Amino acid sequence: MSPSQNCYKAESLYLTWSGALNHCRTKYNATLPSIHSDVENYLLNSFARYSPSSCPCNLDSYFWTGLFDPNNNGDYQWVDDTSLNFENWNPKHSGDLGFCGIFSSSDLTWWGWDCSNQDGTIAVICQKSAA
Repeated sequence: MSPSQNCYKAESLYLTWSGALNHCRTKYNATLPSIHSDVENYLLNSFARYSPSSCPCNLDSYFWTGLFDPNNNGDYQWVDDTSLNFENWNPKHSGDLGFCGIFSSSDLTWWGWDCSNQDGTIAVICQKSAA
């Protein structure tokens, strides 16, 4: 699905990965974002930075993505079951850093992170098909 066929909602909620996923599902019938190209990666970042009022995002914001590693073995997949056909891991990323994916708006890269993190640093973006 191309980025133009998705709608996004960024919010300044700081939840665990499963809490963020549940929030997207229950409030918007949506999911956490899956990213399939450089263009989508860039557009998601632009959206997150310039969302009106619902998210006071800045250059150093982090957001949960729909990327997770259900078996904790470095085999990540998207929560919406789409293919993992594009990856943009930070060069410093190591598989042992965590089992859920976050997006860094400072450099547009991804990190593996502790799924239970709720320290007020990782916000929520929900993605829904516009179709």
